[in-house]
Order: sequence, then C-alpha cells, then structure tokens
Amino acid sequence: MSDARPSEKTIRELAGRVATTEHAALDDETVDRVAELVEAIQDDIDGPESAAAIQDLQAFWDAYVLAGLADVVSDAYDYERATTLRERIERGNTADLYGLDIYQALLGVADAVETDAEADDAVPERAVEWADRLSDLTTDFVSHLKDHI
Repeated sequence: MSDARPSEKTIRELAGRVATTEHAALDDETVDRVAELVEAIQDDIDGPESAAAIQDLQAFWDAYVLAGLADVVSDAYDYERATTLRERIERGNTADLYGLDIYQALLGVADAVETDAEADDAVPERAVEWADRLSDLTTDFVSHLKDHI
C-alpha cells in the first residue's frame, strides 16, 4: 500500500462516517481525508499498487453501503459475513445510497475482479478500467461533499 493511503480499517471508518452523517454536517477534516484517500487511490490505480488501490476503493464503498444500510440491517457484521460484495452493492442501490453511475461502476469493478481472479490474472485491464471510472465518480462524490461544507 502506498504511504499516502490509510489502512483498510481507517478507510472503512471514514466511509462509515460519511454514510451516516448528514453531508452538510461533515467536518472539514473528514472530507479532506476522504479527498486525500481518493487522490492516493487514483495515483496508484494504473501502477504497481493497482491491486491494493482497487481493494481500497472497494473497501470504501463496501463500508459506505454497510453503514448506510444500518437502519435496515440489524447486525452489519453478520450481514457482511452472510452476503457477497455484489449482493451488498445491489442492496445499496435498492436503498438509493448512490446514483446509477456509481452503482454500475461498483458492479463493473466487482465483476472484473471476481472474473479475473478465477483466471489468475494479477490485475486485469478491465478491473483497472472500471476502477478508473469508479475513482472518477468517487472524486465527483467528494466534490459534492465539499460543496456542503
């Protein structure tokens, strides 16, 4: 992992905070940390750290979904263990946690990573392309957050 990117635990905590806090109520520090995370991920997606960057991007959105579903899911830990990433992405879409573009990009990354893992491809081009798209959309999401503060 790049020195600029925090641990997965920190990424998940940040995403959870963003998902469970009214955007206008988010503090500058949280939004800045998310912006720095997304920038670091974007810097690494096309390089030797691409697998880790893609995992971090998926971890951010997975945690965002799990936190966003907290009102509907009684135990997020059990829910996470009992479902696949794809199922959580679908559920997040049904709950309107994000727009259609992010939903499609999340599915694209998940499908590419899953399919290519079966083919023993280190970091397939298709996964990188979808991750590039998702990181661009995540940058737009961060801009949206910044507009609120």
